[in-house]
Amino acid sequence: MKCPFCDAQDTRVLDSRLSPDHEQVRRRRSCISCGERFNTAETIIVQWPRIIKKDGRREPFFEHKLRAGILRAFEKRPVTTEEIEALISSLKKRLVS
Repeated sequence: MKCPFCDAQDTRVLDSRLSPDHEQVRRRRSCISCGERFNTAETIIVQWPRIIKKDGRREPFFEHKLRAGILRAFEKRPVTTEEIEALISSLKKRLVS
């Protein structure tokens, strides 16, 4: 973390606490170079899996697009909706892990 007073890169965390809404981590920091103290608020950014297309583009994973493609592929096949849902849930587990 960069010090806002002297632009030094080395700081030390003195205290960490969750905000009341549990969406941020509030940290009390101290600069090693100048000794000044300051606060930071850190928010978690959740990034869902991204799909890499054939042309190299990346786009977010959309379950409805996966379901539509699988339903179209199994349109005239003897596959139940329970089997399709089981396939989709296993694919989602593999994407996340």
